[in-house]
Amino acid sequence: MDNCQRKIGVSPGRGSYRKAVKAEKIVQETRKLLVQLFNIEDPESVVFTTNVTESLNLVLKVFLKEGGELIWAKYLSA
Repeated sequence: MDNCQRKIGVSPGRGSYRKAVKAEKIVQETRKLLVQLFNIEDPESVVFTTNVTESLNLVLKVFLKEGGELIWAKYLSA
């Protein structure tokens, strides 16, 4: 992360200049690696978010329907 931010420092998909193209290639390569790791069919189904809160909100908006209930269970390891 540190290396990427210091040496590239741009958002992928925001232009066709050299650093933006390099950033997009890194994102696509990371998607391919995650697809292999988690046995996912479509690399485009891998979504990156800013943080865990954003990820959880996205999942809840997709799967939790109006009037539905969310049960949160916390598991503690021994």
